[in-house]
Amino acid sequence: MSLRRALAALVTGAALIALVSGAIYLLRDHVPVLGLAVLYLLAVIPVAVLWGLAAGVAVSVASMLVFDFLFLAPVHTFRLEESSHWFALGVFVVTAIVVSELAASSRRRANESALLAEIAASLLEQGDLAPELDRIAAEAAQALQVEQATITVGDAVPTAEGEQQPLLADGRRVGTIVLKGPRQSGAAAL
Repeated sequence: MSLRRALAALVTGAALIALVSGAIYLLRDHVPVLGLAVLYLLAVIPVAVLWGLAAGVAVSVASMLVFDFLFLAPVHTFRLEESSHWFALGVFVVTAIVVSELAASSRRRANESALLAEIAASLLEQGDLAPELDRIAAEAAQALQVEQATITVGDAVPTAEGEQQPLLADGRRVGTIVLKGPRQSGAAAL
């Protein structure tokens, strides 16, 4: 992640944590405060969707620390009087991490689908892309976070090994992309 993206994730995460903390402060007299920790997912999810799993995990841990410091006795310390609070905070962090991974994964899949649709549309519109296929395949491999990608044109299914995805345009197969190598599961979405 570039410095600019990391800074944007940090600023956004801090602002969302502050907003959620304000909401919890207003609600703390009406709802059991421990139950309000789940509201921090409203800070975690957008950050995870926009900046990936690592940023989502960072915001979830920061949220837990802020919640402990501001709302759990003894307040304004990082100590907890009740051992059940440790369990509740642990459950929150695990839940936030799982939600972060799901959000980041969803974003990756959406980006992958958009890229595959764009490649299929290019194949349909351009007709002969043979000279450009290697360049497009290299860009696709980088965007899809795999070691190598190969694109074949036409409706025949290639015999190459790897994860195969059909390239469809207007409901018909215009090619196939074969992805080789493991995907980077924790990488941020494009």
